[in-house]
Amino acid sequence: MRSFSRLTRLAVAAAVAASLVGGLAVAVAAPAAAASEALPGWLHTSGATIKTAKNKPYVIKAVSWFGMELASCAPHGLWQISLDEGMASIKSMGFNTVRVPFSNECLAATKTDTINALLNPKLFGKSGLETLDAVVARAQAYGLNVILDRHRPSSSAQSALWYTKAYPEKKWISDWTMLAKRYKSFTNVIGVDLHNEPHKPACWGCGVKSKDWQAAATRAGNAVHKVNKNLLIVVEGIEDITQSYKTTWGGALGAVAKHPVKLKVKNHVVYSPHDYPQSVHAQAFYKKAGWAKKLAAAWDRNFGYIVKKKIAPVLLGEFGSKFATANDKSWMKAMISYLKKNGMSWAYWTFNPNSSSTGGLVKDDWVTKDAAKLAALKPILGAGTSVTILEPRPTFTTQPPTGPVPEGQAATWMLGDGWNGGYVAQLSVSSSTPLTHWTVMIADPYATKVISTWGVVCSLVPGGILCTGDDWGVAIDAGQRQLVGIVVQSALPPVNPALAVTGS
Repeated sequence: MRSFSRLTRLAVAAAVAASLVGGLAVAVAAPAAAASEALPGWLHTSGATIKTAKNKPYVIKAVSWFGMELASCAPHGLWQISLDEGMASIKSMGFNTVRVPFSNECLAATKTDTINALLNPKLFGKSGLETLDAVVARAQAYGLNVILDRHRPSSSAQSALWYTKAYPEKKWISDWTMLAKRYKSFTNVIGVDLHNEPHKPACWGCGVKSKDWQAAATRAGNAVHKVNKNLLIVVEGIEDITQSYKTTWGGALGAVAKHPVKLKVKNHVVYSPHDYPQSVHAQAFYKKAGWAKKLAAAWDRNFGYIVKKKIAPVLLGEFGSKFATANDKSWMKAMISYLKKNGMSWAYWTFNPNSSSTGGLVKDDWVTKDAAKLAALKPILGAGTSVTILEPRPTFTTQPPTGPVPEGQAATWMLGDGWNGGYVAQLSVSSSTPLTHWTVMIADPYATKVISTWGVVCSLVPGGILCTGDDWGVAIDAGQRQLVGIVVQSALPPVNPALAVTGS
């Protein structure tokens, strides 16, 4: 998919503020061990079927969670929920796999952005690749497979071909072999989606090395298998605008019949078209009478024949919409029926609510599930499962203390808004005797700048921040509390820092 909603820094901050008073509506029941035991391990293919090592048929039911292919180099939504909460939510919906888009640029990124360090403290200071490590590990903990999706070379845009000047084929393949080696011990990493949505000038089996996607996928697939022969090699199509039903990028696999991808390691190729309704991929086909009844024939021609002729399995790599129009609903009903009838694997786009084209399976709070979309998916998704959130979110003090003031001077820390790189906090300072002057030392070794204050003046000192009562906050009456606040730039916002109060 190539479009998403851009969140401003203010919007992210507002989302984080909301997250500090919210909760996640995921049922708590089965122990985590039960989830991880459900993982199938390495998969292979047999004709048109994906199978486990015990030769049991397996249908991949995936959802994409995007963000690691974009400038943040982190899954979106981690400004509002924890990584564990996201994985628990996906598992509770009934999915067995997460498709994780990434960019080569993010694999090399030394830092990530838009992560709420308060909700995701273990992700603080991580590189892009280390963040991907965490995604893989937490998915495994929740009994979820992972398909790695090379969605973009750079975070700025998708590319028609698998290479660009900045990211040549050699880099594309070396990054894939690096990932194959890195996750070789993670059997929940079941497949690699080599390149997202090839399109013109990409061709299939044309024999021109610079644009022949089928040949390039063969080279990359063989290179990956030299490192880990167990991985499924997921190969998307190209595009076809020559017929009445014009495929989206990556949607056309008609040439597989004459030019299949043949790897040295047999029985590991899965073909993966993308397909969208009129609201996402507008075309004249949808305006013709009886279009819905013609969809199955169009899909058969573009990719369905691969399954029907038992050439290989098909995983519909992306499909979805805002599910807001009659056209969307008719299309979705037809697609779900088609997938179920043909026993195909699939990956829904997307978990994220901030896809401008499709929306997501959760609402803007990243918690509330879209009941209508999940109901539509139920024939192929099945029922959800109860999930234990393994690492509950931290609790935050959000209300000033009440009741009698303790003897002497005291201060209470109240964290309000926090994001990856800063925070807003309030201090409730009290004294049992009157004070005309007071200071509070806040332990924060990561603080780099005091952005603004109210009721205090503050400065950076070794080991933290020194604040002195100012303006209306300069004095404190006996037995009273003074509420003041600060906004600080800090690499790791403190949750409960040590506070030292002095006054006279």
